[in-house]
Amino acid sequence: MPEDSPYLTVVAASRNDDHGGNLLHRMQIFVDGLFEQCRRHHLDAELILVEWNPPPGRPRLAQALRWPAGPQPCTVRIIEVPPKIHARFRHSDSLPLFQMMAKNVGIRRARGRFVLGTNIDILFSDGLMARLKTLAKDHDILRLKGFVEISGRDMRHVIQGVGARLQGYYDRPWRAGEVRKSVLVVIGRKGIDRARIETALVG
Repeated sequence: MPEDSPYLTVVAASRNDDHGGNLLHRMQIFVDGLFEQCRRHHLDAELILVEWNPPPGRPRLAQALRWPAGPQPCTVRIIEVPPKIHARFRHSDSLPLFQMMAKNVGIRRARGRFVLGTNIDILFSDGLMARLKTLAKDHDILRLKGFVEISGRDMRHVIQGVGARLQGYYDRPWRAGEVRKSVLVVIGRKGIDRARIETALVG
């Protein structure tokens, strides 16, 4: 990997179709938050936005969103998958965005040493981002899987990682009577120091 490769690549997929309501506003919060966290933690990163099947008559994401001026610790690449490619897949007439395929497009083109696939509605806390930044690097982790309890959210946040590749998303609401706590399974090569990993995750 080239020496000037970023430490982390963050991959997300979207299109300017107002899916879920107020989409551009939600995306702007996601972008602004990521840039601010990269500045705060001195994190050399790149953001890959995969613009899948952009709708006709609407501005592309590069024009629709605001981008910070001047040099930044986080660079941006927008990869467009045109409608003619989207039309090749089954159910393309009823599903305008194949999110997992779109993320794979971005992951395959990532330049970072570590890769995180996520969704635009997920905002990581400063503490979690700082801990994940060094976890796989410092502890020679092969696999990371589990879920995290995030204050103020009524859904579990799943985290999965294979080596340097991490993915996070909300999977389901917490059930009535279910104990809300974070649970992670960590698999490493050898000599895993459980106490140090727990400290890295929870402080």
